[in-house]
Amino acid sequence: MLMLLAPALWNGFPLLEYDTGGYFARWFEGTLEVSRSTAYGLFLVALAQPDFWPAVVVQAALTVWVVALVLRAHGLGRSVVLLMTVAGLSVTTTLPWLTSILLTDIFAGLGVLALYLVLLRGETLTGFERAALVVLAAFSGATHNATLAVELALVAAATVAPPPASKFCNDPTGAHRTGRRNFRPNSVRVQSTSDTSRKTRGRKPSESSAKRLRASVVSLSEPPIK
Repeated sequence: MLMLLAPALWNGFPLLEYDTGGYFARWFEGTLEVSRSTAYGLFLVALAQPDFWPAVVVQAALTVWVVALVLRAHGLGRSVVLLMTVAGLSVTTTLPWLTSILLTDIFAGLGVLALYLVLLRGETLTGFERAALVVLAAFSGATHNATLAVELALVAAATVAPPPASKFCNDPTGAHRTGRRNFRPNSVRVQSTSDTSRKTRGRKPSESSAKRLRASVVSLSEPPIK
């Protein structure tokens, strides 16, 4: 997280922009102003002491948390992968500047990623994570009209054209959660073959029965598909 706060630490104070005062003044002036989010203004007021450091720390922490959830949703949940990803983004993008400045821009990306996780990767989330991401997406939309418009467009797109179902989603055994094919049907065939052998014990099997038995044995002897 310190990598995402590097610009503010180097500056000795969270970075400011011309719009920052407009957000902060909403609470004290008691008025509304175009493109000056009251929600973000309250966020700044609540985390103003000491010297607005809590505000940028929360922004950086939320960023690391969302990136960690995205990586985990794609099977890359190891700590070393998260560290390398954050380090790479800190060096090659403006992400540290967005987390270190008292401005709403960081929540545009966080809001989109939060909706992506909730709408398309919900099966990888816990109940608390899903609820927290919904709150984050709502707050992000409240920080800027453009962010809200993008989020509404994403929700509409997901509603009109839902993503195709996973090839494992119809497997009641839960194999889609691990990414491995389940072999429960084979165990059913074993039981069926065993039942058939008991029923035909003492009798000469017909030619069709013998063929079915050989087919079952060949099927069971095939190597597992990974």
